[in-house]
Amino acid sequence: MRVPRFLLSSAAIACCLSLPAVAEPTNAELDQRLRAVEGNISAILELLKAQQATTSSDALAAAAPETGYSWGGLYLDVFLLPLSEQELSLIYEAKQDIPSAPQNSPVASTTVKAPTSFKWGALSQQAELSRYVQSENSLQVRWSGVFNVINDGKHTFVLNLFRNGGEFGPAMCRSVLAISEEPVLDIEARPKGAVDFTRTVRIPGRPTEYLPFDVSKQTDVDLVQGVYDISIFLTCFGNREDAMKGTQVELRLLEPGDRAPKAISPERFGIRT
Repeated sequence: MRVPRFLLSSAAIACCLSLPAVAEPTNAELDQRLRAVEGNISAILELLKAQQATTSSDALAAAAPETGYSWGGLYLDVFLLPLSEQELSLIYEAKQDIPSAPQNSPVASTTVKAPTSFKWGALSQQAELSRYVQSENSLQVRWSGVFNVINDGKHTFVLNLFRNGGEFGPAMCRSVLAISEEPVLDIEARPKGAVDFTRTVRIPGRPTEYLPFDVSKQTDVDLVQGVYDISIFLTCFGNREDAMKGTQVELRLLEPGDRAPKAISPERFGIRT
């Protein structure tokens, strides 16, 4: 026999009405539940702290520099580049390459604090090197030492060579990054918009200005944890102290786990002791 629909609805309603009412928790019960939740949260936080401490210890152990090195410094060498007028003319006309390596032994060398930006005029700030600013020869400078690699994997090096416009400035520059004595980045900068690089820009009512340049390159290098020889070489033409102020090389690095390239900590550079 089919049960009428309205009878099922009435039965369901009666069943629900017959269920015992659920009493609201007392303040004591709420406090007990809250303490239980707090205890669970505290236990989770302790586990996270222990895990973080273990991870940090492992990372610090991996990043600890090896002994036998003095960290935070580099050698700064100065080289003279005697060129004839004909050779200079060929370089200015882009018919001959700008030298990408020292052409002879350094005429002077000193140790400096590893910079975050490698400035062409850095030698003017060193008593042992400043006298070469007035040299009639073109100058070459090189920062060299070692570099501490923390993680295994692909390392993306970014080299940026630039100078701002100003009253004086080098007509052109070239910079080379070498790791383990092997060039990995070679960048040449010439003023933007210049056709004849022997010319300067003359603006009525203002001093003679040199055109700026800004060139950047990057490359990937597979490295494993350890210490590597590194050097940043820079050749420019127009070695006057005021011309050197705005010319510099920036080196950034994208390491495994990084989201974007960033400046390298000076403490990652060093020299052998």
